[in-house]
Amino acid sequence: MKNKLLFVLLISMLASCKEKDNCTTTRTRLRSVPVIHSFAEIRDSIAVLPAREMHDPGKICFQDNLLFVTEIRKGVHVIDNRDPENPVFLSFIRIPGNGDIVIYQNRLYADSYSDLISFDITNVATIKEVEHANQVFKSGWFNGKWWNVQDGGLDFGETTKKYVTEIVSCNEPEEPTYAVDTLPSSYMDHAKTAPRFAIQDKYLYTVNHEVLGIFDLEKTPKLKSTNSAIIGSTNFSLASFQNKLILEYNYYMWIFDNSNPLVPRMVSVMDSVNFCDKIVVQNDIAYVSQRTGTICGGTKNELKLFNVSDISAPRLINKFPMDGPRALSVDFPILYVCEGTSGFKVFDVSDTAAIDQHLLSHEKDIQANNVFARGKDVFVTATDGLYQLDASDPKDLRRLSKIPFKKI
Repeated sequence: MKNKLLFVLLISMLASCKEKDNCTTTRTRLRSVPVIHSFAEIRDSIAVLPAREMHDPGKICFQDNLLFVTEIRKGVHVIDNRDPENPVFLSFIRIPGNGDIVIYQNRLYADSYSDLISFDITNVATIKEVEHANQVFKSGWFNGKWWNVQDGGLDFGETTKKYVTEIVSCNEPEEPTYAVDTLPSSYMDHAKTAPRFAIQDKYLYTVNHEVLGIFDLEKTPKLKSTNSAIIGSTNFSLASFQNKLILEYNYYMWIFDNSNPLVPRMVSVMDSVNFCDKIVVQNDIAYVSQRTGTICGGTKNELKLFNVSDISAPRLINKFPMDGPRALSVDFPILYVCEGTSGFKVFDVSDTAAIDQHLLSHEKDIQANNVFARGKDVFVTATDGLYQLDASDPKDLRRLSKIPFKKI
C-alpha cells in the first residue's frame, strides 16, 4: 500500500512539473520594442536644398571645378571650386543614410541606407534624381551605430515603450530586453561608414557583406545589376587598381583578378594586413597604413609597402614606423599621410628602401584624418575643418582655403 501511495505521489509531481513547463498566461505590459522606419519615410525626403554648413564630412569626389563632399548620414555638399581660395557652396543634396559616392561621366552615384541612387549632375543648377534601386544593401553603420533592414523598414537600434498584450510562458521575465548592436565609437574610428563603391572602366561594384554587385553603367537601366559574385563577409575595405580589386575577406585583405569584370576571381591574400588598414595602390606598389586603437587591436603604427605586380604573390618590400597613420593618398612620387594629432606629412617615395628619410613637409597644426589628392590639389579633412592645399611644391605646401566645420 505504501509503495502504491509513493507511486501515485510521484506521478502527480511529474504531471505537475509538466503542466508548469507548459504553463502560459496572458499579460499586458509596457515593454521596449524596436522603432522601424518605413522605406517611404527615407525615400520621400531625398531633395536638392540650399547650401548648408559642413559638420561631419566623409568622402570627396571631383568633377571639373566642382567638389562633392559627403556629410555623413545626411547627404552631399556641392561646392564651386573654380577659385580654390574662395570655394562657394552651391547646394546640398539631402540623402538620408548617405556615406559613399562615386562619379561616372555626368552621374553621381550615392547610397541611401539600403538603396542605391543616381543623380544627373550635368547642370549643377538643376541636379535631379535619375534612378533608384531599392534594397541593394542590407545593413551598415555610421560612426559606430549600426542599421539593418528589418520588418519591412529600417532599424536604427532605437526603441520605444509600448503596451503589448500577448500570451507568454509563465517562466518568461516581465520585461524582455531588446538587444541593440552597437560598438564603442573609438573602435570604429578607422572608418566612419562602410565602403560601398568602386568603379573600373564602365562597371560599378557594390559591396553588401558577402555579395559583390556588378552594374554596367553604360546599359539602361544603369542601376539594374548585371551580375553578382559571392565573395565572403566584407564590411570595411574596398579598393580598385588596374584590373584588380582589393577586398576585406574574413578579416584579411584579398586581391581579386578582375580581368573579366563580370566574374572577379580571388587570387591571393596580402600577408599581415587586415580590414582596419588603409590601402592605396599606384605603379604596382601598395601602400598600407596600420595603427593601434581600432577594432582590429593593432599593436604597431607603421607604413608597409607591397609589390603587387604579381597579384598571385604580393611581396612585402619594406615597412617604416609612423605615428598613428589614419589615411593615405598617393600621386607618385608623392605620398600624403594623415596622422591625427601628429599632423599631416608628405613623403617622397621614389626610394622604397628609405621613405622615412625623405619627409618633404610636416604640417603639425593640421590634425589630419583623411586626405584626397588630385595632382597638385590636395584636400585634407581635419578635426577643425576641410583644408585645401596647393602641393605644386611638396616641400612648401600652400594653404589655399579652409572650410570650418559647424559645431553641433
